[in-house]
Amino acid sequence: MRKYQYIFISMLQVIFTIAIAVFCSGYSNYYHSKRTMNAVSNSTNWFLQASQNQFTFEEMISHLQIKSKILNQYAKWKGVRYRLGGISKEGIDCSAFVQKTFRDQFSLKLPRSTINQKNLGSKIYRTHLLPGDLVLFNVNSRLTGSHIGIYLGNDLFVHASTSSGVMISNLNDGYWKACYYEARRILKNIAL
Repeated sequence: MRKYQYIFISMLQVIFTIAIAVFCSGYSNYYHSKRTMNAVSNSTNWFLQASQNQFTFEEMISHLQIKSKILNQYAKWKGVRYRLGGISKEGIDCSAFVQKTFRDQFSLKLPRSTINQKNLGSKIYRTHLLPGDLVLFNVNSRLTGSHIGIYLGNDLFVHASTSSGVMISNLNDGYWKACYYEARRILKNIAL
């Protein structure tokens, strides 16, 4: 099993290295200009489209590095079952997964519970989400922001789901779209 995990992680690293190289070669003439490219879905095809948000070349590389670190953590935890209060590979809950990801990948100490995590950083509009932003959902009618995950980009987020454990989901899926509460940005000017 570890052999396959190592191969999977190695493949992810190669893919991100290639992605960075493509961005570097495609943007070499625009180094000093402000541009961004966001992947947008059109049926089954993915196209790159310039958006109104403008990022420097360095910011785009930073976003790719953040996404790579989150996916690295996901590769280590993929499929680990959900367990309320869990903090290990025997079972983990959503806030523990978020806490461990930011500790392991960004050396940031976050509170253990969703109740405390949901007040970190600054509130972000859904249209301005960036990789590494916290996404919160109302999955419990008694509590606001009762479930938490980490945004990856392209409307995808990673989280510990009660039904499937650690997984990647889409913000536009009916359930998550209906439960979406807000997003918080805690990664600002972090040295990667």
